[in-house]
Amino acid sequence: MTSAPKIGRGRLRPYYLPAAAAVCLYALHLLNLFNFHELGAVDLRFKLRGQRPADPRIVIVTIDDESLRRVGQWPWPRSLSGQLLHAISRYHPRLIYPDILFTEASPDPREDEVLALAVKKAGNVILPSFVHSQNPTSFFFPIPPLAQNALATGFANVEPEKDAVIRKFLPSLKTREGFYPSAPLALALQLRKSSGEPFPKLPLDRSGRMWIRFPGSIDSFQRVSAWQVLNVRETANEELEKLFSNRIVLIGHTAAGTYDLKPSPFSPVEPGVAILASALDSLLRKSYLRSAPAWLDFTVFALLLFLIAGICQKTPPKESLIVTLAVIAVTFIVNVIVFLAWGMIFSLYLPIAGILLTYVLTLFLKYVEIRFQGELLNRELQTAAKIQESFLSHSQPEMPGIDMAFDCRFAKQVGGDLYDWRQVDDHRLAVCLGDVSGKGCPAALYMSRAINELRHQYHHNRTPGDLHQALNSILSEGETAGMFVTLFSALIDTQEKKLWFSSAGHEPMVYFSALSKKAVLTTEAQGIPIGLFGEALYETGEI
Repeated sequence: MTSAPKIGRGRLRPYYLPAAAAVCLYALHLLNLFNFHELGAVDLRFKLRGQRPADPRIVIVTIDDESLRRVGQWPWPRSLSGQLLHAISRYHPRLIYPDILFTEASPDPREDEVLALAVKKAGNVILPSFVHSQNPTSFFFPIPPLAQNALATGFANVEPEKDAVIRKFLPSLKTREGFYPSAPLALALQLRKSSGEPFPKLPLDRSGRMWIRFPGSIDSFQRVSAWQVLNVRETANEELEKLFSNRIVLIGHTAAGTYDLKPSPFSPVEPGVAILASALDSLLRKSYLRSAPAWLDFTVFALLLFLIAGICQKTPPKESLIVTLAVIAVTFIVNVIVFLAWGMIFSLYLPIAGILLTYVLTLFLKYVEIRFQGELLNRELQTAAKIQESFLSHSQPEMPGIDMAFDCRFAKQVGGDLYDWRQVDDHRLAVCLGDVSGKGCPAALYMSRAINELRHQYHHNRTPGDLHQALNSILSEGETAGMFVTLFSALIDTQEKKLWFSSAGHEPMVYFSALSKKAVLTTEAQGIPIGLFGEALYETGEI
């Protein structure tokens, strides 16, 4: 029974880097030790989606610049706020929420009485409170005459994120004293209460807050100026009737320079009433945003880094750069689609930063590894060159009447050039020089074999042609990947003053006669290179 093969560490080594990068970068993200601007990435998704119409059940009455110019500067007398409530309630709205705090009594008690009477007559007014402190819990509630006549109260606090932009709200607070809903939740609960529909569970983060799925800026909502409502006297107005009937009416400041302007994903100066309306829109539509679970977000992030590491290991730098940019583009598009279609928020800038970092580090480590392997190969080649040089004779022939020397310098560290000499007896010297096909290590190995076999073929009465034929029969045996060697051999006899020679595909010998002062190119005794065909014959020439 055989065991399953184990995956070698070498195959997993390229993935150590993305694994470490994924853990480190995600830890920096979770611990907020480095700002990857993921909150800004949420705003970018909103802007790519664009503005959309808000829930038609929501209407905003704006205390705008024209209202202040026509009626007077803020704060208005509370009796005027009562007139505004009375004017709106004539058109039978479902609920009314004035985003105005009435937590202190007016200097004139009659003003509070007029406003309290308007709240009582309307019967559907939800007033705002303000959370002064959560630990311990402390509220600023509307003054008793107003609170007693209101349908309910809800706190109007919305806390910004670290970059001062509002993206979430706290739906409710649970304390020992009781349950306190926010203004948007109080409005939604009253609406569900009247319809008998159960309220769904809200997707809250670890701090108990909920993402606001902004439909857009205040322009996404139906709205009308407070002055336009107040300017209509006792006679009914069909336009306002159509606008307010059975709707949730929010009243709030929108005038330039008012204290209730806050930054949101769509505007740096969004009226607070528009932000509360956006939170209410999310509750009414059940159109929630959810942050992806940390384990799922991290898994997707790590897989992207592993993918890039694998691509960079298997493809050249230019191709891997193109693929990396394509992965970033696909990641961005899919991330936005998931946000728009399912309201799921995955990290966006973090994986893009991780992909780029993994690409750079993987290529750097790949470069370092190649350099290291190159240095290792260079050292091995230097050792191989020394070994190859040891095959060549470093001594020079010393025979009377002969002036001869050999030297070999390879074009690369190792090569296929060779030479050799052997003193056959006291008056005969055998010499040869050759070149193996190809360059580098294969030629060097073949050269080593050729010169080793050559030395075994030197015999007393063997001519250069016989020597080539014997060597050819040996080298042509076995698989040599089509390699061969060209060789020129000569036998010099100083006693008979003769030179026997044979060329196996090598350059022909140039013979220079000192007597005639001429150089002659010898074309005799030419044969094919050694190692190609075992039955080849080689002739011997004589001078």
